[in-house]
Amino acid sequence: VHVKVLFSTSDLRNWKESAGLYQGNPEKVYQAFQIIAENHNPDWKDMQVLLNTLFLPEEKRMVLEKAQEENTRLNTRDSLDPFMPVQEPDWNPNTGTGRLMIKQYQQLILHGVKHGVPRPRNLAKLYQVTQGKNEDPSAFCE
Repeated sequence: VHVKVLFSTSDLRNWKESAGLYQGNPEKVYQAFQIIAENHNPDWKDMQVLLNTLFLPEEKRMVLEKAQEENTRLNTRDSLDPFMPVQEPDWNPNTGTGRLMIKQYQQLILHGVKHGVPRPRNLAKLYQVTQGKNEDPSAFCE
């Protein structure tokens, strides 16, 4: 029998603090999210609480977008809605099907967290390129 224990406000605050900013360190946020998912086995509603706590609205949108892309890639033969519902589904964690749906949703969201933020460009390479003294600026573009 699955017993649901709600996240406390202090849990959420501590997780947000330890995870840091998503765009500043997406890997750290991903690792924190993964640990929470593994240890607490959050259902759909808990995942919404985590998304709203750990991410800014635009970041959450990017995460959900990537999760939906992965859902489309993995589940092209099936109806996509059951795996990425926008409203709370009726998944019973005490049944095999319910547990499977919750686990699938967690994996899709984790994929979104891992791949949601665009990778930063290596600006150091840009600063390595310099214009020579006698070099025409138009030559730089070639």
